[in-house]
Order: sequence, then structure tokens, then C-alpha cells
Amino acid sequence: MATGGQATPASDVWAFGATLVHLLTARPPYHHDDRDNGPLAVVYRIAHEDPPLPESAGWLRPLIAAAMTKDPAARPTMAAVRDHLARVETLAERTSYLPPVAAAPAPPPPPVEAAPRRGRPTGLVAALAVAAVLVAVLGGVLLATRGGDDGPPAAGGDRSTSASTPAESTATPQPPTEAAMIEFARQYVATASADPSRGFAMLTPAYQQRSPSYAEFWGQMKNPEIETITADPAAMTVTYEYRYVFPGKGRTSERVTLHLVDDDGTLRIDDAD
Repeated sequence: MATGGQATPASDVWAFGATLVHLLTARPPYHHDDRDNGPLAVVYRIAHEDPPLPESAGWLRPLIAAAMTKDPAARPTMAAVRDHLARVETLAERTSYLPPVAAAPAPPPPPVEAAPRRGRPTGLVAALAVAAVLVAVLGGVLLATRGGDDGPPAAGGDRSTSASTPAESTATPQPPTEAAMIEFARQYVATASADPSRGFAMLTPAYQQRSPSYAEFWGQMKNPEIETITADPAAMTVTYEYRYVFPGKGRTSERVTLHLVDDDGTLRIDDAD
């Protein structure tokens, strides 16, 4: 719409991505502290600048990048966004668990001849106990919301039982969903056509070495439009048919299958045919 187009369902997907950026950064997307932030300036940035991808977004960064890509045809549907966000439940199961804090044993009664305790130290101990519980709860919330860290819960968190019971095995990482793989492929096509160097970074080092003409191809092709796309999580492949404009050939259609690998929680392209 910033370039004069009509509002479509893809506009709602872009607005959803912009809302996520606002929530994560506590300020509107495309806002710059040292630049003009008037309506016309912001509309110009929307039309000409890459979408903002805050570092704090963690696992939401690919979703924001796909939702706010400039090409409406390359954006995922809201159904795909919903399926992607459904992965939060699995993530929470793997990261939000904190073992119950064992209650400290009651102190023995003071000797009869001992002087009565003063109320001030007792209040201090109670305050420290409440602070410890708040820290534990805050830690659980941070672990549940930091989607970019797929590691196990904080090491040594179960200190009350680690000496007497063996450490529990960490949860097995969940494989990428069909929706996540489709979103990755859409984001890849949009990124590679807009900035080949960033698209090249989405390849594995081995595939980068086998792609000497990568920048030449993606630097010339224009206006890619994905027409059909499917994913096979079991085979870790995404197949799509898309059209694009290439100098000397005009409008060209092509069918591509990407072979993906999960690189410590990040999808990368290991081959294509």
C-alpha cells in the first residue's frame, strides 16, 4: 500500500509483523531517533528500506522477515503464521520448566536461656526468601520467551536434588514443521532477490563452495513470484514453482527443490535441484 497498491490479506500479514516489532522494541517500526519520523518519512522507509529485524526477536525473526517482506506475494498466509506460532507450545515445554524450590528446614528452637530474637533479622530473611522466589519466576519467564536460545534449561537449576539423583536428559529438539519450512523458503527467495549476499549466507558452507555463480544469477533476476510451494519435513525438502524476470529471457518459470539441514536450530540450504 505504501507504493500505491491495493490492500489485500497480505497487508494484514505485514501489519501483524509490524505489530510484533512494536511489541519487541517498545517503539514503532522504522522509527529512528536521529531522523525525521513524520508520516511521509516513515512511508518512504517502508517502501525502500529492509524491514526492521530486532535482535531481541529470537525465533520470531524469520516470521517477522517473511511477514514484512516488500513483495506481498512472498508473504506467508495468516494460516501459516498461526501454524508457526503454534510451535511456541512445544518450545515452552522444553524451556519453561523450573523444578520446585525445596523449602528450607525449620531452624531448631533457641535455647531457653538465649535472648529473644529481634524482629529485624527475621524480616530480612523473609525478604530475601521472597526475592529468591521472584528471581526464579522471572528466570522461567525469560527462558520461555527467549525463542532464539534452544539450549536446555539453565545448567544446575535443580540444585536441591542434583546430588542425590542423576541429571535428567534434555528434551529432544523438535524437527521443523511444514509451515516453518515453507516460510523459510519464501523468506529465502525474497531475501536472495533483494540482497544476494544475505541470501548466500542462508546456504551451508559446503553449498556455498558449489555455487560460484550465485551472486551473478540472483543479482540479475527480478520480481520473483512463488506460485506453488510444498514442504516435506521427513525428507527436509521444500519444492516450489516460481516466476521471475531475467535479462534476455523475459518472464521465466522454474521448479526448484531445496534440500535443508537444521544447523543447531537454524535452517540452511545444503543443496538445490
